[in-house]
Amino acid sequence: MARNTFYNNTLGYGNIETTTHSEQAEMAKEILDTIDGVSTKNQDLADDFKEIKKYITIAMKEDDQHAYIQLHRMFHDLDIYFNGYSYNQKWGATEFTGE
Repeated sequence: MARNTFYNNTLGYGNIETTTHSEQAEMAKEILDTIDGVSTKNQDLADDFKEIKKYITIAMKEDDQHAYIQLHRMFHDLDIYFNGYSYNQKWGATEFTGE
C-alpha cells in the first residue's frame, strides 16, 4: 500500500482516534527500510528525508499522534510534488517544493 494511502486510511477523516501504535510502527519500519541509504543532491529533499527519519524514530518507539500526523503531511505534500497533482491542497510540511 502506498504510504499516503496508508496514512489517509489510518489517520484521515477522524481515524487517528482508532489507529493503533502497532500498525503505525509497522509502516514506520517499512518506510525506514525503504529510505535508509537513499541520497539526493537536492538539499531540501535531503532535509525532508532527515525530518521523516526523525518522525519515524518517534513513531516506532511511542504512540505519538503528532509524529503520525507529521509523517502523513510530509508524504501528502511529497506525493503532490512528485506525481504532479494540480490541486493546491498542500500542508507546507516539506522543504522540497517540487521546483
